[in-house]
Amino acid sequence: MADMSVLPPADSRASRNGARSSGRLLRQLERPGDAVRHFGPNWFTSVMGTAIVGVAATKLPLVAEGLTVPATVVWLAALVLLVIVLCLTAAHWLRFPQHARAELVHPIMANFVGAVSMAFTAVAAGFLPLGSALIGDAAASALAWACWLTGTAIGIGSAIFVPIMLFVRHSHDENAAFMGWLMPIVPPMVSSAVGIGLVDTLSSLEAQRTLLVVCAMLFGTTIIPALIVIGLVWQRLLRFGVGPAHRVPMLAIALGPLGQSATSAIALGTAAEGLVSPTLAAPLHALALAYAAAILGFATLWFTIVTILVARQARIGLPFSLAWWSFTFPVGTCVTGFAALAHETGLLVVTVAALATYAVLVIAWLTVASRTFYGAVVTGELFLPPEPGRTAR
Repeated sequence: MADMSVLPPADSRASRNGARSSGRLLRQLERPGDAVRHFGPNWFTSVMGTAIVGVAATKLPLVAEGLTVPATVVWLAALVLLVIVLCLTAAHWLRFPQHARAELVHPIMANFVGAVSMAFTAVAAGFLPLGSALIGDAAASALAWACWLTGTAIGIGSAIFVPIMLFVRHSHDENAAFMGWLMPIVPPMVSSAVGIGLVDTLSSLEAQRTLLVVCAMLFGTTIIPALIVIGLVWQRLLRFGVGPAHRVPMLAIALGPLGQSATSAIALGTAAEGLVSPTLAAPLHALALAYAAAILGFATLWFTIVTILVARQARIGLPFSLAWWSFTFPVGTCVTGFAALAHETGLLVVTVAALATYAVLVIAWLTVASRTFYGAVVTGELFLPPEPGRTAR
């Protein structure tokens, strides 16, 4: 058990309707400086989830050009949101440094350092297809590289040091495995998928090939530990069931490494055609397509399972929390995966899958974004501390 009376549960800021009187809530909000006391890295999931809505639209077959304007608006919203969340995070560290440092070694909250990385790389993915029309190719390229390098550096750090901290600092119950363990190890995969899109901004063939290899290595950094974590969570589900309601939305996080690895694999295979010898490029491209099709099959299975489990939990009670952002970015990676496979194969069924998944993503984003806005701006409820005695298993 981890005592959650000091830090908020990273995977849940459950709705407190009826749990706190409106008078107390207003009194809490009368001290604006205290609003950032519990502002953790899990807030960066809102940036990820917003950015992917705009970026994924640019990848869709058939309708991408028609969605350029709304995609740009949403991506710009993600960029603004990134700046806001960074400023609030800075305020959190300046006003409550002891609390902020404690988050970095907390067995739950520390996992969400990975969200900081993915917020940067998700925003980076939109600069070339969407930002170029606004600020020009040179500026868009420079900012894309800046965000990508920042996110990649943070992501490599989280993939190394957060697991080490979990290995040596904390003990875990048999039913402790949860999809939040994916958060610190998925960032290199996101960097792989986004980084390969920067190949054309490099003028040197040597530099392009180097980036190709780096992105392939980043792919490998994530995929094996991600499958291990998914296996551990599957085992926990078999033995202990779905667990607390506030963790059910986080089951969707598994879609992230699955969909993003399909996106990255196809991008790597396509880029290899122009950067390596034809005798090597052809099998690499074929292998990438085969992998993408297979892993998207598993993603579809997991998406179906999670949908049923979430619907089941919703009938019982599914309180709103920041964990609901798990319904956005991971689903968005499946959109880009299906879209990439549709462009490569031209198959109608894959095209329909990409468009249908994007429709699900938009609905999920509108729902979660509106609930987050209400809880953060209208009531301020999401900034309140956790209920006393609340624990996470």
